[in-house]
Amino acid sequence: SGRRASSSRRAPGTVGLAVGDSAGDAGFLSMAGSPYAPANGDAALRGVARRTRRSYQAGLFQAVAQYLGHAPGSCAVCRPPRLEAAARDLLALLSVQEAGLERAGRRLLEVSARSLAAEAQMRRLARDTQPAGGGRP
Repeated sequence: SGRRASSSRRAPGTVGLAVGDSAGDAGFLSMAGSPYAPANGDAALRGVARRTRRSYQAGLFQAVAQYLGHAPGSCAVCRPPRLEAAARDLLALLSVQEAGLERAGRRLLEVSARSLAAEAQMRRLARDTQPAGGGRP
């Protein structure tokens, strides 16, 4: 069972969870009951925040999972809504950096293929809905 983020677990004036990756984040990290830095974070955050094993967004995910006591999205309360294909593709493109070189290339090809297929479908739909004779009087 996951932990519930409650104000009773932290001192007044603090936040429950904070995640930062640069020395400039040390101030707000020191105010958190559960401060985390992803693996790619500055060395200056040692002693200020717990370091995750993962970098970038994957490190954020790991920090939130540790704070909640379960993987984000794995329960009915924190499960995100189903995204449309375009939104999923945008998120895939934004996460290319953390995918690694081999997976990033594959991810970009998949997004490109879906984009080309959607464009072809839109052209077919436009052609099929055009009035007979091209719509000209």
